[in-house]
Amino acid sequence: MELVFKKEHRSIKQFEPISIADFCIITGLNGSGKTHLLQAIETGAVEISNIPSNEIIYYNYFDFSLNYDVPPLTTGNRQQTTSISKNTSKDNFAKKSSALSQRLTKERNEILQGYKVLPQGLSQIEDNFLHWAQNSDHFIWSEEELSSYKDLLKTEDFTSDPNGSFVKLSKKAESVFQSTGLIPKVSDFELLKNLIPKCQILQFFKQVGYNSSLLDWSEKDLENYFLYCQNNPDFNIWDDSAKTHLSQGFINLIMSIQDSPNSFVAINEHSLLNFRREGLEVFADLENFLNEKMPTNSLKMLKGLSGKNGIFSPLPSESGFLDLYQLSLEEKQYQITKKQNDFNRYLKAKDDPSVSFLDDDQFIKANGESPVSMLNEALRVYDCNGYVFKASQIPDQIGIDFNSHNIHIQLFNKKKGYSTDINSLSSGERTLLALTFYVYKLKFKKRLVASILLLDEIDSSLHPFMSQRLVDVLYTLFHQQLGLKIILCTHSPSTVAFAPCEDSLYVMKAEGDPKLIMSSKDAALKELTHGVPSFSVNYENRRQIFVESKFDVEYYEAIYKIFRNKLHPEISLNFIASGDAQKDKNGQPISNCTQVIEITKLLRNGGNKFIWGIIDWDLEKQLPDCKFVKVLGWQSRYSIESYILDPLLVAILVLVEKFQDPKEFGLQEDFKLHMLFNLDEPSIQVIIDSMIRMLNFDSTVDLSERIEYSTISGKRLLLPKNFTELNGHDLEAKYLKEIPKLNSIKKNKENELKNAIIKKVIQEYEEFTPKDLLDILISVQEV
Repeated sequence: MELVFKKEHRSIKQFEPISIADFCIITGLNGSGKTHLLQAIETGAVEISNIPSNEIIYYNYFDFSLNYDVPPLTTGNRQQTTSISKNTSKDNFAKKSSALSQRLTKERNEILQGYKVLPQGLSQIEDNFLHWAQNSDHFIWSEEELSSYKDLLKTEDFTSDPNGSFVKLSKKAESVFQSTGLIPKVSDFELLKNLIPKCQILQFFKQVGYNSSLLDWSEKDLENYFLYCQNNPDFNIWDDSAKTHLSQGFINLIMSIQDSPNSFVAINEHSLLNFRREGLEVFADLENFLNEKMPTNSLKMLKGLSGKNGIFSPLPSESGFLDLYQLSLEEKQYQITKKQNDFNRYLKAKDDPSVSFLDDDQFIKANGESPVSMLNEALRVYDCNGYVFKASQIPDQIGIDFNSHNIHIQLFNKKKGYSTDINSLSSGERTLLALTFYVYKLKFKKRLVASILLLDEIDSSLHPFMSQRLVDVLYTLFHQQLGLKIILCTHSPSTVAFAPCEDSLYVMKAEGDPKLIMSSKDAALKELTHGVPSFSVNYENRRQIFVESKFDVEYYEAIYKIFRNKLHPEISLNFIASGDAQKDKNGQPISNCTQVIEITKLLRNGGNKFIWGIIDWDLEKQLPDCKFVKVLGWQSRYSIESYILDPLLVAILVLVEKFQDPKEFGLQEDFKLHMLFNLDEPSIQVIIDSMIRMLNFDSTVDLSERIEYSTISGKRLLLPKNFTELNGHDLEAKYLKEIPKLNSIKKNKENELKNAIIKKVIQEYEEFTPKDLLDILISVQEV
């Protein structure tokens, strides 16, 4: 980011442009101007390059707190003033988040408008003509028509008057020229014949705002739809009864086709299946185009916040105001919807043909989990001293007015078994709850809030251990995964000590130029602890871990960040490659386990007791003769690649990317990824066994002898023994041969597929990860 001075704001005077990291922590003495700088950025007195001020949200310590203010029934002056103040904050936050959503949507759609199916010389056909279905026939020429055109090209008439002779060739030729002003080549017509369907599909989806959910349906929808139409000639797709047996994506597609003038899509099985197949290809091309053309940070934010819905889904925004009362209203609406559906289920059971209802899976697919359940899931992942939220329930009573019942949300401490309210929490707990509520908005609800967060001493009441959690969530989730830029001002030595990287730290000086200076941790801590000589931070809590290659460094660092909340919070791990001196015939590093052992022994013997090594098993018969070198997967898996390329993890990646149907893994056809968390051990074992059978195309895997392993969540699963003894290169080759679409992720690079599994599967579905990966990290945190 670049800070550019525009006008004075309190102590912030003229300065030259300053470049700072996209995630930065600013510290300094009281009165150095940190708060004034953040306020100047928020008001536009200082601009951040390419980021409009209406996408920047400023939080001080009091703002960054969870609110639960039911609208007042009285109008006393003090209460009224407080309410007005908070409503003003709500309005300001809402405007900013809305601006970001509008900007990202506009940026995405403008880029997508630039995508063309046809080559440049024919693009005007695509832009102006092919979206009318009847016109497409003019461009589809038979072999006989093309032969006549080829004969025309050889005549003197065409040489002397190409336009006139082309128009006289046929009605199709006349229509082509009149509508486009072009005389296409023979090769152009051959190209158009193949690409016209793709052009028409692209035009269709432009008209519906690139709504890719219209392709989210199965053959079962087709079967049910035509059965409905056959049994009931008056059936309409918008009838409530359709929702019972048809997916929402299919319903929306049929409605869009019916609403589209001159639609090129016929409502029959063959046409609809072709439309879906070619539509998926178009969206794959569009996604590649976006990846290439969209600015990196916008793309990261778009992907991070759209999640499993896909980057073409709508980008709903939400206020940065942390309001539990709004959550209670959402919970109320969810409960009303569910109660009405349950009542319809009851009526249907009583043979009332006029009503329809959704079964449990359909209801979750249509409405998701309840808001309070999602917030509690965020609290499960980012624990806040054992607190969860409990919501009151609308009574199960026929004939009552659901809208007359309010939902009350209460805090409950599940560790100690008592109820409380937000006002009774410590200030630090309120900050942590606010952080978790932000996680709920961004990660679980996938809502846009801001491009940049300005956080002014929100850590002031946190215990050092909690400061680490704050920094980790802000950096790993908000910044790295979701693409938010963050400036955090602090006086906390703990926050400074937990800064994720050296270039993220800055010290602000009250005097001098420049006032904002990049700093090391030592210098920043010295600035903060000036006059307190007894204060120190123990840097011996760092462990240096030697591993076999630079790729192992990538894998272990990424896995360490994911599992950090399960490890000792005060001990950090730094991974170092022992070297890539020797390479195999494929140019890949040969095992450097000997180098790891020798380096670890040398440094340990030199007195460094914080050095460790991690090596792969590699089918060795004996453990290394150095107890400070740990073996990952001893007699369990060949290497770290064997763990990352675990059949369950790869199967989840295949499902995430929609490379294969869920039924290939023994799952129902309408299976959705969130259902993974509800599967029991036998169902998960079916997924693993299905993948193993796919990979055993050459019958080299002995299925008779199996060994057990455990996942992070404690699931006990089985793998064929000699499958676990495959080296990483051979194992990956099996996956790529049987599931060729994985090559689009690998991109002929050694590390890409493994990194994708870590990012898209282990990070999002960590409980399915083999527990050995966590255990090896725990083992090197020992003294």
